[in-house]
Order: sequence, then C-alpha cells, then structure tokens
Amino acid sequence: MEREKQTPPLPHGVSPIVRNFLLDCISYGAVSELMVSPRKTDNFNPKRNRNIIGLYFGSEATSYELAKMYGISRNRVTQIIKEGMLKMHSALPDEIRDKYSEEEILKMKTGHSPRTIERFIGVRKANSQPVQEKQKKVVVKKERPKKIKAKAKPRIKPAEKPKSPEEIIIEKYSSSTNGIISLSEVSLQNLIEEFIARERKKKRSVTAEDVCKHLQYMGISFDPEFILEMLK
Repeated sequence: MEREKQTPPLPHGVSPIVRNFLLDCISYGAVSELMVSPRKTDNFNPKRNRNIIGLYFGSEATSYELAKMYGISRNRVTQIIKEGMLKMHSALPDEIRDKYSEEEILKMKTGHSPRTIERFIGVRKANSQPVQEKQKKVVVKKERPKKIKAKAKPRIKPAEKPKSPEEIIIEKYSSSTNGIISLSEVSLQNLIEEFIARERKKKRSVTAEDVCKHLQYMGISFDPEFILEMLK
C-alpha cells in the first residue's frame, strides 16, 4: 500500500507486475547492470539504453516515438528493452527474482493511450487534406482613372534595436512547449548531451539553434531558455 501511494499512476498499457519489478530493481541496485557492457563493442550506449527503458515504461511514449527520437529502428528499441529487463532480472537477489518470471517482465505495452490515438488521428487528417485548392475566377473591373493626389511624406520611424541571438531563439521556438512528448529536465538534458556528443563525433559544431531544431523535429516539448542556459 505504501508503494502505491508513493508511485505515480501507471502509463497506459504497462503491467503492474512490470512496474513493481522495476521498483525492486531500483531498490536492490539491479539498474546498475544496465551500465555494464556484455561484450567489447563501440556501439554499446548504456545511458541511451537506460533512458529508453525508463521512457517506455514510465511515460506514454511508444516504441515508434522512441525509435524516431534516438534514430534507430523499432526492432532495436524492443531488443534494448528486453535485453535490459533480463539483465536486471538476473542481478536481483534470489528471493526477489523468484517473484517475477521472465515471461511477465518481458511483456511490452498493450494497446495505445487515448492521447496517442488522438495524435495519430490528427496526423492522418492532416495528411489526407487536398493539396490543391479550387482556383476562383477573378473578374477585373475597368475603372476610370482617378486623379492622383500628392501623398504626404511618411514619417520615418526610429530604427528598432536589433535583437540578440538568444532573443531570436526564444521567440522562434517559444511554441515548441506544445510538443507531443514531454520529458523531465534530467531526461531532456541526457538526450541533448547524447545529441551533442554524436554531432561532435562527426566533427560538427553544435549551436543552440541546432539543438532546438533537433528537439522540434522529434516532437519533444522544451523551453528554449532552458536550452540556452544549459549550453552556456
């Protein structure tokens, strides 16, 4: 009863058994197994794998959205989740591990939440709208030439103070707080750090504008002021 009061409501489609299993993994330190590589490889990304498992079972995010977010396939997302769950299961004490069968902890989400269904329907409606609109015939009426009066010279407005790059980014991306995926500040910071590391590995410089564009493309809600503060 105490655990239920302290934990948030279950995301749609997540089994209560899976939620209790993950809570036990946190309590007994089995989560640390996600940071250990099973074999020597340059492709092992423990922070990404841990975030994928946490976002999948801790939010309404789907495997499709996570695949798009991290630039990998949906099959790879499923593989990361199941491999991570088995690693944590094997790291639990015997008396705790016996409470959960592998079949139970490997159950993926069932169905879609109402929010996800509504979002999918909105995307389909937007894609189904006709591209071309009917052109209206414009009838040009012939009018008698009018006498042109001399116009008063327009008043010259004082030049406006040019906006700083930070002000331009805040104004441009202020609407991005309404993205389809909401993350905590820690998860958002981890995602941004991974993006910057990936770009620098390709020997590309990364600006606040690049980070905002990437998050907006992924459909993630963010505050541009938080991005600017983080990249200082």
